[in-house]
Amino acid sequence: MGHVLINQSENSTLLDDLTIATSFRSRAQGLIGTRSLNENAGIWFPKTNWIHTFFMSIPIDVIYLDKSMRVKKLQPNLQPWRFPAPVFKAHSVVEASAGFIRQKNLKIGDQLHVGH
Repeated sequence: MGHVLINQSENSTLLDDLTIATSFRSRAQGLIGTRSLNENAGIWFPKTNWIHTFFMSIPIDVIYLDKSMRVKKLQPNLQPWRFPAPVFKAHSVVEASAGFIRQKNLKIGDQLHVGH
C-alpha cells in the first residue's frame, strides 16, 4: 500500500501516490527521467532542505516543510535545470506536479502529514 500526503489544516488528501525517498538511490534519482507526473503523485524527501532540477524534463511544484511538517516555503513551477537556494528552516521537501500548489490551495503554515 502506498503513502498519502494529507493537509491536516484543511482535512484533505493532497496526494494519494506519495513515494518516500529514503535510500541513496531513490534520493539521487528523484524525478529525473520522469516525462510526466500524475497530479495525485509526488515524492517526499525527508531530512533535506535543498533540491535541484538538473537533468529533469518537467517543471515541478516544491513544498518545504519544517520538523513538525508545517509548510515553510512554497516554490511553484520550478523549471528544469534550476538550483534554488536551500531553505534553512526546512527539514523535508515534497515535489509534485506543476500547478499542484495552486490547485490544492496550499499556504505557508499548513500542517501536513504523511500516512498510509
